[in-house]
Amino acid sequence: MRTLVFLMLVSLGFVAPLGDAHACTGCFGAPYFGGASGPEDGGAYPSNAAVFLYGSGLTVDGALVTVDGAPASLVEVPELQRGGACGPFRAFRVEPEPPEGAAVELSGELCDPTENDTCDTLSLHWTASAADLVAPSPPTAVTFDLYRPRSEWACAEIANTVAYFHIDADFNEPQETTARWRIEVLPAPDAEPTEVLMPRRDPEPYYATLDEIAGPSESPCFRISAIDDAGNASAPLTVCDPCHFKVDPADSTPWSELPPEPDWKNADLVDGGACAEGGGCAVDPRPARGPFGRLGLLALAGLALAAPAIRRRRG
Repeated sequence: MRTLVFLMLVSLGFVAPLGDAHACTGCFGAPYFGGASGPEDGGAYPSNAAVFLYGSGLTVDGALVTVDGAPASLVEVPELQRGGACGPFRAFRVEPEPPEGAAVELSGELCDPTENDTCDTLSLHWTASAADLVAPSPPTAVTFDLYRPRSEWACAEIANTVAYFHIDADFNEPQETTARWRIEVLPAPDAEPTEVLMPRRDPEPYYATLDEIAGPSESPCFRISAIDDAGNASAPLTVCDPCHFKVDPADSTPWSELPPEPDWKNADLVDGGACAEGGGCAVDPRPARGPFGRLGLLALAGLALAAPAIRRRRG
C-alpha cells in the first residue's frame, strides 16, 4: 500500500471546465500543439483507450487517422479531458475501435495555419492491444487538510485555499501506473460536482485556482475514484471533513511560490473533523512536504515536472 499526496487550490466560487487549470504562465496567444500522450510511438496501446492531445485552440479537422490503412475517425471523450498549464489535454478515441493487432496511424496539422503557421505536426503510430475492460484499484482511505496562505502568485495578490490530499491505495497491476485519480468537488455529499480534477496517481502536484474557503465548515466534499485512459472507473470514496485548517496571519510575509504543506500542529486540528480525537489520524508532528512544482505545470508524456525551490518574497 502506498500513501500518495496531491495538492490543489480549491474554492467554491468558480467552475472550471473538467480538469482545467488557470494561471498567469505566459502561454502562447495563438493556437499551438504541445504534444500527444497515451500511446507511445511504435508501442502497443489498448484498442478502447483514449489518445490525449495537448494544446490550445486545436482542431482535429485536419488530422488523418487510419486502422490497417483504412480511414477512421477521432471521436472526442469530454469526460476524460484533463487540464494543463496552457490548455487542456483533450481526449479522443479512434472509431471504429481497432481490432487487436491492428496498426493505427495518426498524423496531421492541429492548428489553423492562418493563426499559427509554425505549429508542430502530429505523427504517431501504435499497435492496438486487447481492450482494457478492468477498472483500476480504488482508493482505500482518504484524508485532506486545508491551508489558506497569504500569497502573491498567479500575477496578482489573491487569496486561495490549498487542499492537501493523503490517499491510500493498493496497486495490483503494472498498468495501473498510468491510471489517474478522479477528484470530484461537491457542494454536498449527494450533489452534482462543480469541478472534476484528474491528477496522476503518483506524487505530482495538481491544482485548481478558485476563491478562498473562509473556514473548515465551508469545505466542499470530495468524491475520489480511480480512472484509466479507457474510462474504466473504480468505486469512489467521499470525504467531507478536513483534518486540519490553517490560515496565514494578515501580517505574514506573502508566498511568491506555491508553499509546501505546513508542519501541522494540534492547534490546527478541526473540531469534529476527520482527525479529531477518536479519528485514528496521527497529527503532531507531521513533517512538511515540499517543495511542490510551479503553479499550473503538468508533465507531458516523457517530460518531468519543473520543481523550483520554494521561497518567500523579500520585503
